[in-house]
Amino acid sequence: MRIRPFLVLVSIGLVASGLAIQACGSTVNDDTPVDAGTDAFEASAAKDVNQPDVKDAAPPCDPNKDYLKDIPDASLADGATTTGACLSCANAKCKAEISACAKDCACQNLAGDAIGCYLKGGSILSCGSGFASVPTATRNIGIALFGCLNQQCPDECATSQFDPDAGDGGDGG
Repeated sequence: MRIRPFLVLVSIGLVASGLAIQACGSTVNDDTPVDAGTDAFEASAAKDVNQPDVKDAAPPCDPNKDYLKDIPDASLADGATTTGACLSCANAKCKAEISACAKDCACQNLAGDAIGCYLKGGSILSCGSGFASVPTATRNIGIALFGCLNQQCPDECATSQFDPDAGDGGDGG
């Protein structure tokens, strides 16, 4: 006797599930004859309404874009160098890293903004903070780019301020 209410509830649940699946499923265009060379499943699978159309998707970034070109030339390190000298060195000595970043849309946007921010006087931590929330591959490209600037263009880009021994002989004060 006690099992009947349980079976009734299970039966109602199965019927409700079946109706929900049917209601949420895709429909076949009624104008298409069933015997048109494709079965109903293939006809409904031809256009998945949950996937964006290619024409609606944003265009990919341009891998040949010079994302550093909009950074204006300005004085750095109290006139010891300029942003132009830094970018010139970067283009000469960090070409592989700049190119790798150009091929990654997120890196393009972040690196251009971060380098511009830094070269305008911002701290590398605040300017590069956007790289903290990107995929690891993009973050690694950014780290390689900034590492190259630090190693290959320390004077031109005034990166010596990041050296723990810069200016204080390493005594911390």
